[in-house]
Amino acid sequence: MNKKIVKKQVKENYFIRSLKESLAFVRESKKYILWAVFIFLAFALIGFFIPVPNFILEVIREKIKSLLLETQGLDTLGLVQYIFLNNFLVCLIAILLAFIIALVPVVLALTNGYVLGYVCRVSVNQEGIFSLWKLLPHGIFELPGVLIALGLGLSIGSSLFTKNPEKEFFRRLSLALKVLFFIVLPLLVFAAIIEGCLIGLLG
Repeated sequence: MNKKIVKKQVKENYFIRSLKESLAFVRESKKYILWAVFIFLAFALIGFFIPVPNFILEVIREKIKSLLLETQGLDTLGLVQYIFLNNFLVCLIAILLAFIIALVPVVLALTNGYVLGYVCRVSVNQEGIFSLWKLLPHGIFELPGVLIALGLGLSIGSSLFTKNPEKEFFRRLSLALKVLFFIVLPLLVFAAIIEGCLIGLLG
């Protein structure tokens, strides 16, 4: 058999096997992903309905101002790269630092949820309830990708409480990294392309 064909089959088999393992681990971690969704949505509702304390409001405003300065002058491709790298970094941190008893993914879930709730509140106050539909394309791929990563971070952190924590920790970490590259990464790429193009077109 031609060596090129054999190499191609090996690559295809590795990709298919890794994708199956990734999907299986996502199913295994379903309860942790649902917890990440719950924390995110709970704090999004808090950010939307409860007035933001002044000291938190200043932090959010400074963060938004910083983002605007960093993206000022970027073309569509630059925006796509910036959005992707920011989202990917959040997911990577949630997984790699999850050994701190899952504290990092929890903090990321509640802070990102809170900020989203605040942004939605401001949007509704300025343009009305129907302005929320404009935010939908921004989150259709991004939120599933980020929430899966946060859920996997919770799963890795909880491995410290299993019968064989060291073995279980590294098993979950290795599988979570596969999910990151075979499932989360494509979602973040699609999200970055959609958001970057929308921002570029709408200014």
